[in-house]
Amino acid sequence: MKRGFTLVETLVSLGILAILSSVVLAIIFVVFRSSEKIEKVKEVKQNGEAAISVMTDFIRQADSIDCSGLPGRLEVEKDGETTIFICNTSTSQRIASNSAYLTSSELSCDSSLEFSCETGGGNTSLVSFSFTLYLDNYSSDFSGKVMLLTQ
Repeated sequence: MKRGFTLVETLVSLGILAILSSVVLAIIFVVFRSSEKIEKVKEVKQNGEAAISVMTDFIRQADSIDCSGLPGRLEVEKDGETTIFICNTSTSQRIASNSAYLTSSELSCDSSLEFSCETGGGNTSLVSFSFTLYLDNYSSDFSGKVMLLTQ
């Protein structure tokens, strides 16, 4: 009696193996693509939250603020020093504070950075700000409000 596989059995086995390999590779591709998207969304969120934190801290500690300049620009004065928050669209499209960048070089902000200052009763001001950060095809909107008590 001869032992072995016939040509038909071998071809059927190879066909099944090819189909299973294709399915496994497709699943792996989807997992890697999802992982990449999650990393980009995480990068955008972390940068946006860090920028909000820095701007909020500066505004809270300010002696005075000025929103009346160019749109998308806020001047914060503390102890005689002025810090300017702006989306630097002319060079890098990153949110900047004077010469320091608040966002990663991988992200951009276009001209969506907006500030509004409202004077309340007495010696209080409300500073509102909003911006959108982009990374490839992913974007996220951020906003914040800070109450400033001036002397």
